[in-house]
Amino acid sequence: MAASNEWTEYHLTEDGWVEGDQKRDFGKPLSRPTPPGRVLSFVYKETGNGYGPLQGSNNEIWRGSDEALIAVLLEKFGPAPQEI
Repeated sequence: MAASNEWTEYHLTEDGWVEGDQKRDFGKPLSRPTPPGRVLSFVYKETGNGYGPLQGSNNEIWRGSDEALIAVLLEKFGPAPQEI
């Protein structure tokens, strides 16, 4: 079995969570421009060694300085998606 290492970036904006760059195991990485007005960015990764279940993790990769707006948007749209 082959190992797996896939990920998707998500950016929080006033319109909600927007998908960013992505990488799939058997495809070329997909690059998308960072959306204007983002306040927070996460990357969701799924990794596996091919012999057991995939392991998922969600990590913050960028945070804007407007903590009040971040709190309002997280309340409105919830946490970053945990999916590829």
